[in-house]
Amino acid sequence: MVLAGVTALALSAALAACSSGSKPAPDAKAGDNAAAATPVPAASSAVPKDSKVVMPTGPAANLKKVRDTKAGPIMMTTLAGRKSGVSADVWGWVPPQYNDPKYAKFGFPVLTLYAGGQSNGYNTWTDNQLPIQEIDAQLVQEQKAHPFIMIMPLQNLTGDEHQSLDCSDIPGQPKMGTWMSQDIPDFI
Repeated sequence: MVLAGVTALALSAALAACSSGSKPAPDAKAGDNAAAATPVPAASSAVPKDSKVVMPTGPAANLKKVRDTKAGPIMMTTLAGRKSGVSADVWGWVPPQYNDPKYAKFGFPVLTLYAGGQSNGYNTWTDNQLPIQEIDAQLVQEQKAHPFIMIMPLQNLTGDEHQSLDCSDIPGQPKMGTWMSQDIPDFI
């Protein structure tokens, strides 16, 4: 229970910066323009007024479900990094609102979660130790957070701590720094 409380605090802190961004508009009233029910970006001093939400344009990822949560499934794909040459697993979760037609043009913030430690074939954020997906869904219902996408990439290609790449480009080793800093954002 203590771990869930710590996770909630960490998630709340991570989402604080997002809380002044895009918010769904209230439900449209009879006779109102239908677009009024569509979530729209809220005014924010951190976002230039002339900026636009860029919608995904790349090919769809080959995702497979690896686990169900109370807030929806966690999916996984193997990403072949174009810039790094690294091929490794990436887990993802989208909030329930992601498939809601009212959010069709809503730019969902993306939170990349790093597992720390070895994370070879395993990611702490994808099991029930840290129920961060359920906590986000709850905070969204309480209007304390925005719905957002979670991306949880693998960080090391081996479980041997003596071979840990620590998200770095180490000469003679796989370019994990490039994979984490360029290939993952390009994928997102």
